[in-house]
Amino acid sequence: MVEAARLYGQVAEQGRAVAQNMLGMFYMLGCGELHSNQDLDAAARLFRLAADQGDADAQYLLGFLCECGKGTTWDMVEVLRWYQAAAAQHGKGASWALAQLDVLYEKGMREVARYAAASD
Repeated sequence: MVEAARLYGQVAEQGRAVAQNMLGMFYMLGCGELHSNQDLDAAARLFRLAADQGDADAQYLLGFLCECGKGTTWDMVEVLRWYQAAAAQHGKGASWALAQLDVLYEKGMREVARYAAASD
């Protein structure tokens, strides 16, 4: 895992979205000796770099972090933006997440507020 993280880091520095996304996952999960502690700020930064390049997995994961308010601020506009971008590329996780948000919306903003408070 350490070697993989090192190699992904080298390629991520070259601006490759897939490597930025994978390295972000190492940070998010706290994998490997180089990233043995979870660093959600670094994960969100890397996901954003990859998401801005159109990487659907990074778009979904950035939306997830925005929804949780981890590594970035809680922002439902950004959550919807990234989930919709990923879903447009047939991202199943993002499509599921959007469906769940629709259910919450139907239950009313009070339920959405409770959901957001629970994710803190």
